[in-house]
Amino acid sequence: SPDGSVAVVTDLFSHLLRAITISSGAVTTIAGDSSTTGSFDGTGSSALFDQLLGVAFDPTGDGSWVVVSDYTSVRVVDLGTRVVRTIAGTLGTTGHAVGSG
Repeated sequence: SPDGSVAVVTDLFSHLLRAITISSGAVTTIAGDSSTTGSFDGTGSSALFDQLLGVAFDPTGDGSWVVVSDYTSVRVVDLGTRVVRTIAGTLGTTGHAVGSG
């Protein structure tokens, strides 16, 4: 997080987006389901990922949004609501193209 209190990380092979509270070391799952791989927008464990590759925070610094990338898409996660939505790419479809979305 921009204030340094929480680290948001990808758990690559568990297909999870996690938060680590720096002061206590507590780990919580923000989104994803470790028992199921896939690409599906949703809330919390209803959202599915396929090997999350990276995390970037909202450049405004408020920490409310995180952008995550897997092999098929770029998705935004609202840390307050845990809602995951796709902003680029097609879920479950790999490839390269120039265009919007």
